[in-house]
Amino acid sequence: MLIKIGEEMKVSRLLAAALAAALAASAHAQDEPVSVLYAGGSFGQAHWRPGCAGTSTCEDTDNTVRVFGGYQINRVLAAEVAYTNLGIIGNATSRVTGHAWEAVGLAMWPLAGAIAVYGKLGVFRGKAKSNAGNQETNYGPLVGAGAELALTRHVALRGEWQHYSGVGGSTLAKSDINAWFLGALWRF
Repeated sequence: MLIKIGEEMKVSRLLAAALAAALAASAHAQDEPVSVLYAGGSFGQAHWRPGCAGTSTCEDTDNTVRVFGGYQINRVLAAEVAYTNLGIIGNATSRVTGHAWEAVGLAMWPLAGAIAVYGKLGVFRGKAKSNAGNQETNYGPLVGAGAELALTRHVALRGEWQHYSGVGGSTLAKSDINAWFLGALWRF
């Protein structure tokens, strides 16, 4: 009879351990996103510095629009690609438009509940074009930071800042562009 009681205790312990593991896995799965793919869009302001070189009258801030898609590797890491319209700067006689394609990695740190902060590091391919016909295409580093608020398991809001270093070239003044965005994303 003692052997039987010992075996029953082993079975009970194994069942308790299996139940605890299942509950832990279930709780962990609730923290994970619904899917690893997401897409979104955002709008904001882009500020070019120095913007229009050689003139004192320059409107160096404009609206910007961005569309992006990403792959959530795990709760902490993600990879994103995006297209950003960097707006139009200029004065009465000269105008420059810009846009950028970008690839970045994100590192996220969950804070409390549905709020997380993140940092970005990557590269961009920028294009600046003037109304005089000058055009520059170049590559450069991209850094950024932001915060994300998950409204549901599928929908999140973002507020972020990005810095594009050295957009332009020899025929158009190189500008550093700081952009601020508000946007939303959908997890598939």
